Amino acid sequence: MSRAEARRSTTRPSWLARGTAFGSTAGTFVLAALVPKCPLCVAAMLSAWGVGASVAGTVAPVVRPALLVLTVAAVLAVGVVGVRSSRNRRRRAESQPSCCSG
Repeated sequence: MSRAEARRSTTRPSWLARGTAFGSTAGTFVLAALVPKCPLCVAAMLSAWGVGASVAGTVAPVVRPALLVLTVAAVLAVGVVGVRSSRNRRRRAESQPSCCSG
């Protein structure tokens, strides 16, 4: 392993990578806190926005499939990121010499 490769393998992630990781984690917690979790909370939030039950009933058939598509896209994105991460980890582990190999 050359010096440059050794230095690259031990450097800390860039500020952009750390900021992105922090932002995605913080964003997840904020969204989880803001999403209503019970039917009464949903009704209260719709009422606060000035949306009545009749409007919510006409919009629901459009919103449900859109949310289903967004959910599937999010699950696929998480899966792709997980697969890429595990591949990268495996490649790094294979490229580094083992202390026990011959």
